[in-house]
Amino acid sequence: IMTVSGCTIIGNTAMSGGGIATFPYTRTEDDATGSNACGLTLGAGNIISNNKAVATGKFKPFSSEGNGADQDAPGSKIDKVIEYTGGGGGVWCYMNKDKWTCSLEIGKGNTIQENNAENMGGGVLVEHVAGTYTELKVTGAQIEENKANQGGGVAVIKATVSIDSGEITENTAVINGGGIYVTSGICNVSGTGSVSDNKAANGGGIYIDNSSLTVS
Repeated sequence: IMTVSGCTIIGNTAMSGGGIATFPYTRTEDDATGSNACGLTLGAGNIISNNKAVATGKFKPFSSEGNGADQDAPGSKIDKVIEYTGGGGGVWCYMNKDKWTCSLEIGKGNTIQENNAENMGGGVLVEHVAGTYTELKVTGAQIEENKANQGGGVAVIKATVSIDSGEITENTAVINGGGIYVTSGICNVSGTGSVSDNKAANGGGIYIDNSSLTVS
């Protein structure tokens, strides 16, 4: 698990995770019996701004020797094309290991603003394809003025998002979830967490699709 503090990440472009992308090392085989974890903690003072995630797509992982995955033996666990939803203009967190846990924590003093995703999660996208647990925690961050088709500020797929302080504000989604979009997951808003002044065709603040929402 990596911690990033005091950094400025501005004006970058990728297919997913315009500013930052975090996911398990693709060559690691998912057969360990112990505890495996990956994730990212954004400590104080990061500015993640004006980054873009431009498309959905497919990719093949690279081998540990730096060779293309096409050189791996046919039928091996690594010889496959990975499909992903695409998105996360500012930050993309992706989990696809059955026996792993994954966390993305965005703490006080972080600003994620004016990022854009053509698909999902203008500010942040957390995507759980497999794994025992995947969670996004927002504690004191500002996620503002981001844009996407779905989840202008935050999009969560088959994962948990917990907001107990900080603001998700003035984000825009073309379709669903101006502030937060959650599908097949869990959304918890508590304490001084604020979701305000966001816009979308459906669910300006929060859009819940086959998910649970708790506000306390």
